[in-house]
Amino acid sequence: MRKLHYFVLALLFMGGFQCLGKTLIAQQRQSENILEEIVVTAGRVAEEAVSVPVAVTVITSEDIQRLNPYDLSALLEHFGIQVADYGAHNGFAVVTIRGFKNGEQASDIGDVLFLVDGRRYGLNNPGTISMENIERVEIIRGAVSMQYGPEAVGGVVNLISRRGTEDFKAKITQEIGSFSTARTKASFSGRVQNFDFSLGGQYARSSSYSLANGAIFANTGLPHKVVGSANLGYNFTEDHRIGFVFNYFDGVMNRSGGMRPTAANPYAVRYPYGEYQRKNWNWDLNYNGAIPENNLTFLARFHKGHDTYIGTENRLNYMGGRYSNIQHDYQGANLNASWNNGIVYLTGGFDYYLEEMNKTSFPTFSSQKDLAAFLIAKISLLNDTLWLTGGIRYDKFTVELEGLTGVKTSSLTRTTPSFGVAYSPVHWLRLRGNYSSAYRLPTPNQMAADYITSGRHLIGNPNIKPQSATTFEGGFDIAIHEVNLAVTYFNTNYKDMIVEAPLCPTCDPPQSTYRNVASSQFRGLELAFDWDLGLYFGWPFSLKPSIYLTKMLKYHSNEGGVDEEIVLISDLNMSYGVRFSYPDIGLNASIDADYFGHQWELYRTFKVGGNTVYSLHIDKELLSLQDAGKFTLGVDIKNLTNVDYQTINPYPQAGRHFLLSLSYEY
Repeated sequence: MRKLHYFVLALLFMGGFQCLGKTLIAQQRQSENILEEIVVTAGRVAEEAVSVPVAVTVITSEDIQRLNPYDLSALLEHFGIQVADYGAHNGFAVVTIRGFKNGEQASDIGDVLFLVDGRRYGLNNPGTISMENIERVEIIRGAVSMQYGPEAVGGVVNLISRRGTEDFKAKITQEIGSFSTARTKASFSGRVQNFDFSLGGQYARSSSYSLANGAIFANTGLPHKVVGSANLGYNFTEDHRIGFVFNYFDGVMNRSGGMRPTAANPYAVRYPYGEYQRKNWNWDLNYNGAIPENNLTFLARFHKGHDTYIGTENRLNYMGGRYSNIQHDYQGANLNASWNNGIVYLTGGFDYYLEEMNKTSFPTFSSQKDLAAFLIAKISLLNDTLWLTGGIRYDKFTVELEGLTGVKTSSLTRTTPSFGVAYSPVHWLRLRGNYSSAYRLPTPNQMAADYITSGRHLIGNPNIKPQSATTFEGGFDIAIHEVNLAVTYFNTNYKDMIVEAPLCPTCDPPQSTYRNVASSQFRGLELAFDWDLGLYFGWPFSLKPSIYLTKMLKYHSNEGGVDEEIVLISDLNMSYGVRFSYPDIGLNASIDADYFGHQWELYRTFKVGGNTVYSLHIDKELLSLQDAGKFTLGVDIKNLTNVDYQTINPYPQAGRHFLLSLSYEY
């Protein structure tokens, strides 16, 4: 199977470079610099991608519609990113970028940061982030603590909210499918004089799902999920807007303890029933302004949110059951301004963030406050072909937690620099390199945990130290005549990395704790490639093959002279496929393949992964009502070849399943 993957990769490379050679020879065709047309927010403000020194992946609204994900984690796995899903609709998912993960537990943060319009999204769990009302997603890979603060060690995933325009748009979709799945989605957007609005929502439910062998994986249903979002704004002028963004999530999920087979029951689970409820609301009030004659833009924002986690579990072989309750409140403020004179670009500002958490398990209370100041400078040289970027950030933290040993308060400061260069010697090529540092404080769980989750007893380590990392990356981007190719090499050295380690594997349940690893290294290659054959050859339809991959060349820890692979990190994650679109007949189709690489499970006794999962999507316009809208029928087949696989042990994923949708769009 792996040889097949490399063969596919080689074919795509050969085809891409063959096309590139043709485009360079065909001088009669005038090209535009596609890189300059892409605007991203990697440096906290909108900037042309050609001037950015780091790797950025942009997931468009068309991608979101085609892939039809039920949450953010289900979207990211199609872009060469490792996603460990604790069961369909489970509400828990771990995203790994360059070996770094978001928090695995309900009250952990982790090393990958999730943002909405540049501000933090609650507890950082992608399983509760829905894609309704999202215009695009930007994945900024690598250490970006200088721009966004702690937890941005491995990267940042920034969701950009949809904003209404003068053209009123509405879409209503009803989906039904396998496992008694039913989803109702609706979105509306528009602008009335100075007021713009964009609203989205979803209601979903499903029953327990089937595995590839037909067995029902008990207690994996979704009794209900309600999602809502809004982006409202009043435009005083085209350069001054006050906005209000609101997100809401309410879901009740059945909980499985994972597949732990016995001789008597090969499909047994350790604790066969229980459920938990996740609620989340968050909002921000923001003011975006600009003074064009002075080349000045600015942003002021205050945001607030609340997460609720309530879980009940019946554990048949220990403790007799458990109830857990986590209440998480957070608020923050951002103030930044940008100025440029066409050569020098400056962005500076202040960040404030406060989070507090109350739990039924230890630590029963924790809080963290962060006050930060940052300055980012960019210089454009050689007629806008060479860009030098540098920045520095200063954070002051105050941490308080209440564990078994009582209340503990500590403070800490951190200074984070970053330097980068981007060079575009010709209009279709960008060369880039970047050095950055990052850090993360131990989470309250890591310092003072004492509870059971996912079949293991977590015990905190009060002596654990903060972790820090330095990352160098270099790469190039090509964008010419419908060919897009990006290749990146990265190398991260991690000091005092915090890992979960077995404490008593033979106990029931097994015990684990957290510890620092003296040094760790992550090296790898990333590749993104797509080629629109239809546009290049002038066909009336679009045919676009694509591939995204992350190949980990090294993900090892070194302690006491012992060098070993780090657990729960896949050696290779690859997504490839072909998209077809024929607008004249209203037909769209795609087939996508996701390869989940091999990884050691937590106790390093065996590896999971090495599976390729295929998905098929087709949608066809059924009826056009001209100015009154249109009806579209869609079909999705997930796990097309009915593969028996899991992305993290011991949670097997669903076998082949179907989804049928009918949409009305105005």
